[in-house]
Amino acid sequence: MLDCNKGGGISLQTPAGELLLDAAPTLTLFDKQGKIEQRLETVKIQRPDENSIVLECAAVLPGGVKVRAVRRISVARRAGEAELVEDFSLIPDNRIAADLEVRWPFRFVVKDGPEVNAVFPTYDGYAKPYPLSEEFLRGQWPMGNEITQVLSAPLGLSAVQFGAAGRWLAAVYADPEFGAMFEISSHGGEVIGAIRYRYAAAVIPLAAGEKESRRFGLWISEEKANEEFGRSIDAFYRLMLPDAPPGPRWLHDIAMVGYDYLSDNGEGWERDVRELARLLKPEERRRVALCLHGWYDNLGEYSFDSQAKRMKPRWTAMAHTRK
Repeated sequence: MLDCNKGGGISLQTPAGELLLDAAPTLTLFDKQGKIEQRLETVKIQRPDENSIVLECAAVLPGGVKVRAVRRISVARRAGEAELVEDFSLIPDNRIAADLEVRWPFRFVVKDGPEVNAVFPTYDGYAKPYPLSEEFLRGQWPMGNEITQVLSAPLGLSAVQFGAAGRWLAAVYADPEFGAMFEISSHGGEVIGAIRYRYAAAVIPLAAGEKESRRFGLWISEEKANEEFGRSIDAFYRLMLPDAPPGPRWLHDIAMVGYDYLSDNGEGWERDVRELARLLKPEERRRVALCLHGWYDNLGEYSFDSQAKRMKPRWTAMAHTRK
């Protein structure tokens, strides 16, 4: 059951500890006067049922710009797992023509205090572990407008796992449709974190009355003995991309993915195939996926014969760019 106080602070009890969304998201406007921060204030609370809460929030930015927000928070419990999802919508009443950053904070108060570590799914395909400390550890999913001038590890998914070995696992997520910087630290039995993202509204203004939506999630579970990394990523797809069907089983057997950017006038891919065939044993080859980069059929169908329902034997790559 979700608990909510009069100020809109959210708490959820789990076997591993208490999850808290007790601080409202903050908005930071970057205008000619500098950086100005404003916290969203909860103005209305609705309880559709014991497992969901709707918070209506508001803030006034410099220049009298009014911003409304709707936070739809729901929880679900599975065998040994707790899941929280928030659908967050931001609606400016006035046009915003300066960069605007949103910061969505969370806390997790653990019942026992062993060392907490984080795992980043990095852009180059590794599940990279990091010890947590009082200093923020940062990873960024660089989709759209990237937050610069802050040191962060590039992520391959908009997800960060954290937990105490042999006791519990958790993860924090953002939808992958826009950028997200994850900040996470550990201090005095608490994991403290946030998701940040920034609209480049100085370039593309946010229109008055137009809704900007994001989805965030938190997943908490008991850790299984000798568990390999991956269950938190399964939860990411389930919570952040619920409409995406599961991939075929063979996807989980892929150990190497290669891309070729039409090198050497398209001959580089063939050369790589021959070299990998030489290096890999026949039984290893099924675990490799090789991709030709640059076949954008949404810009014009030139590699697939829709009438014959098969790939064409020959086609011109990127025909619109050829002179």
